[in-house]
Amino acid sequence: PAEQVEALRRETIDIGLLFLSIQDPDFDSVLVSRERLIVALPTGHPAASMDKVRLGGLEAETFLIPRRQPVAGFHEVVLETLRKSGIPSPRLQPTRLLQTAVFLVAGRLGVALVPESFRRHLRVRGCVYRDTAGTLVHADLIGLWRRSNVPPVLRRFIRQLKRMQSSAA
Repeated sequence: PAEQVEALRRETIDIGLLFLSIQDPDFDSVLVSRERLIVALPTGHPAASMDKVRLGGLEAETFLIPRRQPVAGFHEVVLETLRKSGIPSPRLQPTRLLQTAVFLVAGRLGVALVPESFRRHLRVRGCVYRDTAGTLVHADLIGLWRRSNVPPVLRRFIRQLKRMQSSAA
């Protein structure tokens, strides 16, 4: 996320897709998707046999989590979710990418909270996905762009994203 925000500032990219909320007068954003968080577990983990997993029951586990960025994002969403689930000081193993966390889960190095779309789009042998029990938690993927100098093709893309959001609502 931080690299995308910096690339937007340098004008080397026109739009970023990020799990974060940013309040900056230089940028505008649109919600691209709101995804429920699910838990990624190693195959054979005791909780893998459950339909829904209570996060508090995973307190002794190492949570694989994207590293903290200079801008708030998915890292903070996971920490807040764990805190609300009764895990105020989780054991964390930071990863560069969220996708890397899933492969480390398959290697039995921990568990991870991931967006629900991973269940369909990132199938990894040795990793199973389970819904969480209790209050549903979501992560918002946003499209972020500079307010100034919006190229015509980006303007059309943004209009399409907004149309998709209004039809989904």
